[in-house]
Amino acid sequence: MALTSDWYMKFADRAGVRKIAVANFLGTISNNPDEFSAWGNFEMDARLYKWDSKTQKAIVDGIVYYFKNKNSTANEDFIWKCEQCDYVALSGNDVYEHLREHPITIEISDEGYDESYDEYGYDKYGFNRDGRDKDGYDVWGFDKRGYNRSGLDDWGRDIHGFDKDGYNARGFDKDGFDRDGFDREGYDWNGYDVWGFDRDGSKRVSESYDENGYDELGFDKSGVHKNGTRYDEYGYDRKGFDKEGYDRDGYDWRGYDRYNYNEKGWDTWGFDRKGYNKSGYDWAGYDRDGFNIWGLNRDGYNRDGRDKDGFDKRGYNKVTGRKRSTESFDENGYDEDGFDRQGYDVNGFDKYGVHKNGTRYDEYGLDRDGFDRDGYHRHGFNRWV
Repeated sequence: MALTSDWYMKFADRAGVRKIAVANFLGTISNNPDEFSAWGNFEMDARLYKWDSKTQKAIVDGIVYYFKNKNSTANEDFIWKCEQCDYVALSGNDVYEHLREHPITIEISDEGYDESYDEYGYDKYGFNRDGRDKDGYDVWGFDKRGYNRSGLDDWGRDIHGFDKDGYNARGFDKDGFDRDGFDREGYDWNGYDVWGFDRDGSKRVSESYDENGYDELGFDKSGVHKNGTRYDEYGYDRKGFDKEGYDRDGYDWRGYDRYNYNEKGWDTWGFDRKGYNKSGYDWAGYDRDGFNIWGLNRDGYNRDGRDKDGFDKRGYNKVTGRKRSTESFDENGYDEDGFDRQGYDVNGFDKYGVHKNGTRYDEYGLDRDGFDRDGYHRHGFNRWV
């Protein structure tokens, strides 16, 4: 069975597990050279991060699933020894069976906290029970989202898929141009291809020059006007653009004015001058009345004063007649599944993959899994790899 790019999510989505822990471990399991290394790293991480039994079992099942379905040869020298009971396993399946029945235990003191942690919840290395320091970074220097202190993931890309030079995995910057200055269709900032033709197939300018070496606009072959500069007496260059890159009508080669709007009033991201897209939602995903696609206001309540689960601000549900149970959110406002009180994850997507702006793509054109509309991930691979 071929592994999909998100094969591990069925283990991370199990009820009661630490979703981020499962996804992070199984999502990077391919970095292990063999199955023996994977089991060793699992045991080390389980102790370091204090994973509960449900989380451990999800990861154990995921390790077995991965090595069962990937194309690799077995390690004939496989030997694994349990530090808790000196059990010796000679195969990955033996490790699986043992850890399913005997999860790695964590020592807890009579006072209710780990003896190795100080009064503030940090060990001698400065990490808390979740394995993170005071700034929220783990032992490898990555936060819960998988980004280091420079804002880059282990691929060297930021949350929007751009590297330190501003290019994504397909080699384009945020404006859609590659390192040579051409867009996806092969045209430069001025709208010409490498051979000097525009989108209509017209050459840049007339190649006819007078006896003094100037064309009909007064420019020579190098683009220098007869007045000695690169701009004519009206302030426009050989291609018809001023020093700021706008033509006589006030538009750049893409058809956008100085305020980044085209003739129809839409900016490059698809928003009008009042900040709303064609679906009627702003950048944050709210319409002109202040409600999102689920009918919830910015405070998380609808016009009837109830949240997405039917509870009012007092925590009462008039349909079921019950009070809301105690919710558990971390210091950043996210629950154990990574969603905030309004049901959105850190990237603005709900559990159904719909963004706050009412579409399945964020403002950078990426869906919940990091793929664009063409099926390419921000790291460069596509859905079919």
